[in-house]
Amino acid sequence: SEPISVDPITRFFVATGVSTSSASVRFEVFHWQGGKWHQKQFTVSPGDMIGRVEDSIDFQTGWTLVDLDVSPYMSDGPVLVADRNGNLERKRYDAGEANRFKREIGWVDPNAQPRQQPGMMGPDGMPYGPPPDYMMGPGY
Repeated sequence: SEPISVDPITRFFVATGVSTSSASVRFEVFHWQGGKWHQKQFTVSPGDMIGRVEDSIDFQTGWTLVDLDVSPYMSDGPVLVADRNGNLERKRYDAGEANRFKREIGWVDPNAQPRQQPGMMGPDGMPYGPPPDYMMGPGY
């Protein structure tokens, strides 16, 4: 049969640019568990593993942050990460990459506040609306 590939159950992205005043960077980690995606952000310094177990969800990525490019000219400078076998990979802050993944999985942030439309205000500062005894026509 044809070879198949299985998508990883843990994905991670550089969540912020690299600051010249910081020796760490934030990663956004997604993990598939219990039939749904979970998300958590972790601030990581060189030598630290990316992700950990939190609230019984295993956000461990198997990758370690090796180095940061703290160039004063590039806030999206690359970070160097290594997998368990020592293979190195450069990653950089790319909001588009994370956003594409979120769209792909249909991610809805459970902590996001619903947007509220501003209400229309009457001349006395009270919101417009029907008075409490207002009827909506015959048969209401």
